[in-house]
Amino acid sequence: MPDQSQPQLYSRAASGDEAAFGQVYTLLAPAIYRHAFFRVSDQKAAEDIMADTFCKVWEYVAAGKAVG
Repeated sequence: MPDQSQPQLYSRAASGDEAAFGQVYTLLAPAIYRHAFFRVSDQKAAEDIMADTFCKVWEYVAAGKAVG
């Protein structure tokens, strides 16, 4: 159930706000993990995919690239 403050949270995270990015991680990590696990059927691989996803997003944010 989306919260009305989520767009602002995503915007803050995309602007480089580390605390907001941490909150986005907390909100989205379980869903990303489930999706990855569904695709690869391997717990460790799904965890790696999830971690790589967030690392790549943070690299884009840090480089000032658009995310989304």
